[in-house]
Amino acid sequence: MIDIAALAYAAVLAAAETGSSGSGSQIVVAALGAGSIGAVIAALVTGLFTKRKLGAEATEIITKAASGVVESLNGEIVRVNAAMVAVRAEQAEERTRHAEEMSAASAKFQREITARDRVLQLHVAWDMLVRAKLAEHGIELPEPPPLRPPLPGFPSE
Repeated sequence: MIDIAALAYAAVLAAAETGSSGSGSQIVVAALGAGSIGAVIAALVTGLFTKRKLGAEATEIITKAASGVVESLNGEIVRVNAAMVAVRAEQAEERTRHAEEMSAASAKFQREITARDRVLQLHVAWDMLVRAKLAEHGIELPEPPPLRPPLPGFPSE
C-alpha cells in the first residue's frame, strides 16, 4: 500500500526545492505517475503552486491599494499643512491688527486723560480765584472739595 501522506510530503519538498516555476510541478507530477494516487498528489502540488500565484497576486493588489492610500494620505497632509500655514498667517495678521487697535485705543485714552486733567486744573484755578475775590469782599468760604475722589493708599489732596 502506498503512503499518501509520504507522497504528498515528497511532492511538497520537491516543489519547494524547485521554486514556483511551472517545470518543478511538471517534474513532480511526472515522477508520481498517472495513477489515481498520483492524480490526487498532482492536484495537491498544482494547488500549492496556484496558491503561491494567487498569494503573489493578492500581495500585488494589497501593495497597490496601500500605495494608493499612502498617496492619498500624503496629499491630505500637504493640504492640511497648507491650510495650517494659511491659518497661522491669518492669526499673525489678527495679532498685528489687534496690537494696532490696542495701541490706538491706549493713545486715545491718554489724550482723554490729558484733556480731562487740563480741564480740572482750570477748574481748580477758577475755584481759587472766586474764593479770593469773595474774601476781598468779606465773604469767607472753606476750601473747595477735591475734584477727584481720593485713591486708596494715597493721601488726599
